[in-house]
Amino acid sequence: MAVSLIRTTESHTGTTGSVSQASYTFAVGQAGDAPKGILVFTMQGVSATEVATNVTYGGQPLSKVTGGSAADTATEPGRVTAWFLGTSVPQGAPSGGVVVTRTNDTTTQYAVAFLLGGAADLEVKGTPVLQQENAAMTAVTIDDGLTSGASIVLAAGYSGDNTPAPAAATGMSTGHTLEGSYAYSFGAHYETTPTFGSRSRGCAATNDDRAQVVLAVGEAAQAQTYQIAGTVNAASGASGIVTSRLGIDFTQINAVSGASGAITKKVWVSIAGTAVVVSTTTANIVAKRVVSGAVGVVSGSTCAVTLVVQGVTYQIAGTANIVSGTSANITSGLGIAGTCACESGTQGTITAAYLVSGTIDAVSGASASVTVVGEVPAPVLKYWSGSAWIATHVA
Repeated sequence: MAVSLIRTTESHTGTTGSVSQASYTFAVGQAGDAPKGILVFTMQGVSATEVATNVTYGGQPLSKVTGGSAADTATEPGRVTAWFLGTSVPQGAPSGGVVVTRTNDTTTQYAVAFLLGGAADLEVKGTPVLQQENAAMTAVTIDDGLTSGASIVLAAGYSGDNTPAPAAATGMSTGHTLEGSYAYSFGAHYETTPTFGSRSRGCAATNDDRAQVVLAVGEAAQAQTYQIAGTVNAASGASGIVTSRLGIDFTQINAVSGASGAITKKVWVSIAGTAVVVSTTTANIVAKRVVSGAVGVVSGSTCAVTLVVQGVTYQIAGTANIVSGTSANITSGLGIAGTCACESGTQGTITAAYLVSGTIDAVSGASASVTVVGEVPAPVLKYWSGSAWIATHVA
C-alpha cells in the first residue's frame, strides 16, 4: 500500500475564518480511518507575521515542516505554513480533531488538513518549494528524491486576489478554494496520482501577491536497508546468515538440506564473505565495519568469523573449517588474519588485541590457540565514500 489521500477537510467553510480567538478546532478523521500521516496548512491574510503557535491532532502535536513556510511581506501580506505528523497518528475519529493554537489578534486565518494513508510511517520527502512576494503563483518543480515507490504532492497558496482563489495546477486535484469577504483568498490542493521523482505541481493564481508551499510526503524508509549485491540459496534444514551494521558489498550464502538464508544490514560499508552450510548446521559472518571471510561447516557444527573492539566490529579475514560436532572461533580486538581447522571434538581459537596472523590445526580432542596482545600495526580498514571504497587505518 503506497501513500494515499484518505480525506481532506477545511477549518471554515464560510466567508469568515478564525479571527480574534486563541484557538480553533475542526474534525478530520472518521471511524475506521487508519492514517499514517496528517499534514495541516495554516493560511492567513492581513499579516505576514506567523500567528499559529501550535497544531495538534487528537492531542498529538504536529511539527512545523522545516523550510515549509512562505510569506508575502509587501503590499498585501499573507503567510502559508505546513505542519506535519508522520508517526503515532491517532486512528479513527480522535477526540478534539485538529486544534490550531494561535495569537489572539485580528489576523484572519484558515487551516486545511490532509489525512494520509500508507503501509508505514510517513515523512516529508525532499525539500519543500516556496513561492513568495510579489509575482504570479505558478506550478513549481518539486523533487522527492525517490527513484522508486511514490510520494504525494500537497500544495497550499495565499493570493492577494479575493476571487478566484488559487487553483490546482496541472497534475493536481482541487482540494479547497477559500474565498472570504476580504481582498485575498486561499487554495489547497493534492496530487491526483502519487508518483516519484521530479515533477511540476502546485497552485496557480494571476495576482501579483503570493505565498505558496509545495511539498511531497512518502513512506519513511524501513530499517534503513540499502544496496546489497549477493546470492542466497537455501534448502532443507540449515541456515546461513550474513549481517552488517555498515553495509554489504558482496555476499554469497549457500545453504543445503532444508535451510534458509538471509542477508541484512543497517547502514553502508562492506562485507565480502561466503558461507556454506550443509545438514542442520549454521554459519555466520557478522561485522559492523568490513569483513572478508569464508565459513564452511558440515554435520551439526557451528562456525563464526567475528571481530569486535569496544562495541565496534572491524576488519577480519579468516577461514574456519570444522567437521563433526566441533567449534572453531576467530576473534579479535582490532584485526586478524588467520586459519582455523578442527576435527573430531576439538576446539581451536585465535584471539588478538591488535593484529594477528596465525594457523590452528587441532585433531581429536585437542585445543590450540594463537594469542597476541601488544602494540602492533593497526589493520587497514575500508569505508564507502558514496562512490568508492576508501582505505583508512584504525588507531
